[in-house]
Amino acid sequence: MTHVTTTPEAITPFVVECAGKLSEEPPRYVEYVAYPRTMESMCFENVDRMIKLHGGKRIMGWLLWEWPGVMIDAEHHAVWKKADGTWEDVTPKQDGETRIVFVRDDVALYDNNRSQLNRKFAARGNTLAREYIALRQEAEKVWNKHRQTGVYAIPAADLEMLQFRDGKAQRKWNRLLARYGPQSA
Repeated sequence: MTHVTTTPEAITPFVVECAGKLSEEPPRYVEYVAYPRTMESMCFENVDRMIKLHGGKRIMGWLLWEWPGVMIDAEHHAVWKKADGTWEDVTPKQDGETRIVFVRDDVALYDNNRSQLNRKFAARGNTLAREYIALRQEAEKVWNKHRQTGVYAIPAADLEMLQFRDGKAQRKWNRLLARYGPQSA
């Protein structure tokens, strides 16, 4: 899929509203700091490595990505709390972003190779985004029902339903792209 989300430019009332649906903690900016041997999409492992090498602790929560006017996508994420108390995002981003919006959530635990599913929130009044999100959530529930660590064993009937839902979701995604366009680099 086309990359359309980015770190919110500001912590707006919509960002705060979405964060409030995830945790009682307020959203905050956390700077990305590059370290050797850290990998994209491996935040839990990256943070654990930093703790092993330098001490500190893992802070669980959500990284908020925004497609302005369309949606917020909350991705299960971890940041490193250094021994001096400062928080750092030690996981490189595909698009090179240097800070994130993070919402602490001590309940959103990571269970050995099984992170929480992303949570999406449609911008106020964006019916098309809301419809897309509903289709994606239905599909994710089916995927999750059949998920084992690293393996998906999906019966044929559920697979047919997923293909149907994915097709509808893809058409809505294409309409969102046509209407709102991808983020410019």
